[in-house]
Amino acid sequence: MTVFTFERYPVVPERMDEFERAVVGLLAGIRGAPGALWAEALRAMDGSGGYAVAAEWRTDADADAWAASDAAGAFAEQVDVLLGAEITRRRFVSPA
Repeated sequence: MTVFTFERYPVVPERMDEFERAVVGLLAGIRGAPGALWAEALRAMDGSGGYAVAAEWRTDADADAWAASDAAGAFAEQVDVLLGAEITRRRFVSPA
């Protein structure tokens, strides 16, 4: 059973370009992490500054290891000043 992580980043609209540059490094880090199957970033179509980062992991422990990594911490620190509200983080598993 794989684990899906979903993170919503409410970026201040004026800082969207900075966030998009930063998320390139985040995706590279996730994609190279042990247990990562894929990762993708998405931008809200309404121009509100909403972004989502979704990833699939082999196990919950793999997702935990990434979340506790120096790379994940560095990204969080880098984008904190670009956000207009708190990040929403959720995990999902297939019910089947």
